Amino acid sequence: MFKLSKSVLSGFVFAHRHAMVAVLALLSLTMVWWGVDVVPDFPFEQSRFFVLACVFLGTFLLLAGIALRIWSGLYIGGNKNSSLVVAGPYRLIRNPLYVGNLVSAMGVLCFTESATATLLLITGLAFVYRFTIVHEEMNLLSIFGETYREYSASTPRFVPHATEIKALLKPDIQRPEQITYTNLARELGRGSVFITTGILVLILTQAFV
Repeated sequence: MFKLSKSVLSGFVFAHRHAMVAVLALLSLTMVWWGVDVVPDFPFEQSRFFVLACVFLGTFLLLAGIALRIWSGLYIGGNKNSSLVVAGPYRLIRNPLYVGNLVSAMGVLCFTESATATLLLITGLAFVYRFTIVHEEMNLLSIFGETYREYSASTPRFVPHATEIKALLKPDIQRPEQITYTNLARELGRGSVFITTGILVLILTQAFV
C-alpha cells in the first residue's frame, strides 16, 4: 500500500512539478516583497558587508547552477529515455539538472537576504524534487533495467565522490561524440530566466541602496 501511495504521489508531483516550483517561487518573492519574517532574520543582516557578501555569493551560485545545467544539457540532449547517459556530469551524479536548479535557486535566495523565503523555497523544492526523482528513477529502471540499477548503485544522486571528480579530468572521459547541442537553446533560455529573476530580486530588495 505504501509503495502504491508513493508511486501515485511521485507521479502527481512529476506531472505538476513546474507549476509547483512556480508557486513556491511566487510565494517566496511575495514574502520578500511584504517583508514577512516567520523565521528570525540572519545575523548582521543590516551590515553593508553582509549585503555585499550575499550579492557576491548569490552571483557565484546563480552562474554555477546555470553552468551545471548547460553542461548537463550538452550530454543528455534528446537521449533522456532512448539511451542511458553516464558521461560528463552524469558520471559524477545522477541528477545534475536538479542540482543545478537548486544551486541557482540558492543564489537567488542569497539576494533576498530572507531566512523565511530561503526556508520556504528550499523545503518546497526538496519535496518536489524528491518525488520527481523517485518517479524518474522508476521510469528509467523500467526502461534500462539492470544497466540502470548498476549505474544508480555506483553513482550518487547529488554529491559526487572525490575520486570521480579526479577521473573526470582525464582526457579520455569526455569524448566529443558524447556531446549534443539539442538542448542547448533550452538550457540557455532557462538560464536567462534564473538571471532575470535574480536581477528582479536585487531590484526588489534594493541590495545596492
